[in-house]
Amino acid sequence: MIQLIAEEINTHLYNTMGKDINLTTTQTNMKIKSTIILAVSISLSITACNRAPSPAPPPQEISASPDANRDDLREAAIAVEAAKIAAERERQEAADQEQRAKVAEDLQMRQEKRLAAEAAKMEANAGEQARRIAMIADIKEFVDSIEIVDSRIGDVESIKMNEEPVATDSIITSYSGLGITFTGKDQDYFCFSYSEPQFEISLKRTLRGLSLAKVKSKDGIDISQREILSGPQSPATAGGSRSAPASIGRGVIIMDAKFGAESTWRDVKDLLKAKAVDGQIQTRADSGQMGGDPIFGKVKTLKVKYVANGRIVTKEWREGESVSIP
Repeated sequence: MIQLIAEEINTHLYNTMGKDINLTTTQTNMKIKSTIILAVSISLSITACNRAPSPAPPPQEISASPDANRDDLREAAIAVEAAKIAAERERQEAADQEQRAKVAEDLQMRQEKRLAAEAAKMEANAGEQARRIAMIADIKEFVDSIEIVDSRIGDVESIKMNEEPVATDSIITSYSGLGITFTGKDQDYFCFSYSEPQFEISLKRTLRGLSLAKVKSKDGIDISQREILSGPQSPATAGGSRSAPASIGRGVIIMDAKFGAESTWRDVKDLLKAKAVDGQIQTRADSGQMGGDPIFGKVKTLKVKYVANGRIVTKEWREGESVSIP
């Protein structure tokens, strides 16, 4: 490379100085200096071009200690596990809440069913109790009305009831069609009985006196002696209770009576009782007979639940129809 540069300088000097032989010494020196400067510049340029570029320093890696890496991994694992535990707890709480709601709903339904069953049972028992009281009143009234003739000729005793001869275990039919059994004599008392699968009524009376009744329950629905003696009660004689059955005589009891339509009804139990004549009610299902119009512009209905002849009867009459009870 240096040899080539020297040859180039000689060629340049020869061409420059050979062309102009009249140059002065000073001019010649200046030419030589400029030629040398040129040569040095070319040499430096060539050297710089041929030199290999120095490689870039490698990136410095941030070194971390093994303990720091383990701590970071442990914290990350703990955070993941904590998130799983929180999610599982939330899911379990939601499931528990749903289960509690189902249990509460089930208990509520069971309680409502139990209360409904108890209410239905109480209503049925009240109806059966009213029926029995009406039957007792009917049977007692019938037994009290029996005309008894007791005669004896020697050792032979003859008993007639309502002019018909009777013997022990004879069946006598009451006003309402119930079969009353004459069970015989007990000293001065004439004894009678009436029996159903649920209860039994025993009565005894003297020749001219009134009967005494006793009821034996077979299903837990008891009739007190006070109820037997007082018979079917109207609201006034039963202490003003609105739910008390109303007797119209001859063993007939009005348990419930209402007149109206849709959700508007009037209690007409006492009104019907006041219309009773000889144990019967003859009237008409209209606003005039039922104490007024409870709901204008609607076709009304009379609904009555009563006991007659030992049976509970429920009947309805549309507005304008004739009503006959029993």
